[in-house]
Amino acid sequence: MPDYRQEARDALERAKSLLAKNEEQSLRYAALELRIAFEALTYSRAVAYKDNLPEKEWRNWQPRRVMSALLEIDPSADKGGSLSISKAPAGEPGSDEFVDLGSEQVLSLRQIKDHYDALGSRLHIPTPTQRESSKANDPARLRKRCEKAAEAVQSVLNSNLWNLVFNVTSTVPCTRCDGTVRALVNPGTKKTEAQCKTCGAPYIVTPDKDECTFEAKQVTVKCPDEACGGEQFIWADQANAGSRFKCIHCDQFFLIVTVLAMEKNLRRPEEDN
Repeated sequence: MPDYRQEARDALERAKSLLAKNEEQSLRYAALELRIAFEALTYSRAVAYKDNLPEKEWRNWQPRRVMSALLEIDPSADKGGSLSISKAPAGEPGSDEFVDLGSEQVLSLRQIKDHYDALGSRLHIPTPTQRESSKANDPARLRKRCEKAAEAVQSVLNSNLWNLVFNVTSTVPCTRCDGTVRALVNPGTKKTEAQCKTCGAPYIVTPDKDECTFEAKQVTVKCPDEACGGEQFIWADQANAGSRFKCIHCDQFFLIVTVLAMEKNLRRPEEDN
């Protein structure tokens, strides 16, 4: 597994070096290095959830999409935390005294949206419309954005702990393939969603005391053939335009398409004159 944190650290140092030159033409390259640092830190965080993320999510390179996928399986994925241990086992003298082991700062989805996306717009030549805006050509504004992004990256790298995940993991075999479905359950969670790591099949997970119930996330479809009209369940992630399904009642195959309904009795503009 690549050392993403070291890659982020190296990119940050290159960005700082470029910013120190105090040259307008160096700002764009500093912005690029900072975006690389954001990507590296986001993938470093994703490593902690590798067994819970569907394989297709690892093909995404945009931090915002990766973090959004992490938040779907763990709402606390973009939040930091601290770790401490008791000096003695529970119930024994000293069990109420704790030793602080450290803390972790994590890039939040808000920081990614505010900095990563904003810096990306400065890596391309401005369009004619953008050139009319003074903000698009303001080096001081770009420098300020780079400095704030660098502070965010440095804050994460200053953490003495990383990839902390304080959740309970529950697993079941996928009913659609031979894969495994893993769900991260936060304390107090009523319902959450999980996906099969192999095929991406969606499930609704309901914690109940010491166990979890996994329910396939499906929708009801009706056979379009009026002679059949049978109903059946299909997976929610397969009920999209362009997907095909086979009716279990008449064995016919159908294609799901998007249909635009037109309102009847529309008045023509000239009829209003």
